[in-house]
Amino acid sequence: MADDAEIADSTLRATGRPYHAVFSFTTKSRTHGDIRCSVHAFRTFGEPANVRRIVLDDMAFSIEGTRRPDGVYGAVYRTGSEVAEDDDPMFVLIRRMACLEPPLDAGRAIQNMRWLLACRDMLRRAAC
Repeated sequence: MADDAEIADSTLRATGRPYHAVFSFTTKSRTHGDIRCSVHAFRTFGEPANVRRIVLDDMAFSIEGTRRPDGVYGAVYRTGSEVAEDDDPMFVLIRRMACLEPPLDAGRAIQNMRWLLACRDMLRRAAC
């Protein structure tokens, strides 16, 4: 997310069904304007096992976990015919935290937790 981007709380939505959850929201940024975002997290029963699909406005891409020859987890990003590989985002986050360089300040980390809990509550209500 851009440094000046904020998620508009009123746009946060979460829906789900077994093995598939969709989280959507709009970010607001002075630099980039409004961007509609959705994150699809689902479990496949073949390979790749876990896939996350991200949609930013109308551009969609998938992130698939992979284990590299060195044993470190990586990520494969796919959009259309383009494919790129990089470190797994969670691996990068853990490494930054271990080096005392967290990507979020305390306020943003607490806000992130509030959003996660709000999404959890939305999914629980939808399951009833």
